[in-house]
Amino acid sequence: MKLQLPGKAKYEAEIAVLCNRGIFSDHPDKIGAVRIYGGDGRAVLSMVEQARMLFDEYPEDCVSLGTAGVVVVEENGRKSQVADAIFCLAKGDGFSLLATSVDPDATRDLLGRLQRYATRLVRIDVP
Repeated sequence: MKLQLPGKAKYEAEIAVLCNRGIFSDHPDKIGAVRIYGGDGRAVLSMVEQARMLFDEYPEDCVSLGTAGVVVVEENGRKSQVADAIFCLAKGDGFSLLATSVDPDATRDLLGRLQRYATRLVRIDVP
């Protein structure tokens, strides 16, 4: 899949996770606030755990999404535009991408919430 961030080059990604401000809701159901492309709960959980560790060590490597713009995801010839994304996590062949439009403290909180969400997805998948 191809991932296009506002004002950035296209990324060739295997898995991408996009979040909007709904991730900060106190309601545990994050459907609509978290969009997963090309992966399952286990893959997302692994990515988020890695992103949390990397963000704590290297916050300067985080890409800015800016305050406005549209993230475009092209998968299997279909394009979808996500106009309300405040966070993007992607993994491809030899790269990991963490992009956010919120401050570092909010990004840490968002990663924690996303990890809990992915953990719920894994638990639902386990027979």
